[in-house]
Amino acid sequence: MIEKEFKSDVALANQVDISAEDIDKLVKMTKGYSGSDLKNLSTEAALMPLREITDVANCSADNIRPLRLQDFEEALKNVRATVKDCHLKAY
Repeated sequence: MIEKEFKSDVALANQVDISAEDIDKLVKMTKGYSGSDLKNLSTEAALMPLREITDVANCSADNIRPLRLQDFEEALKNVRATVKDCHLKAY
């Protein structure tokens, strides 16, 4: 799936290391998240590899590790669903 989305941009595809199984897990973990919640979660997860850089002045984009499921799992500790279950049932 990721390869399909990024097949026109190989460099971008190399920055994501998430399998179809990982995506299925992520879907289950984010049940009830709104589009805005998912955007915030994705932003937080994308920052995880950047936070590991110790020498920012001498780091190139090629040295940043790919985004992984573990980044989303860590981001889930900080980004919660803003829609309550009772509101989801109404729709």
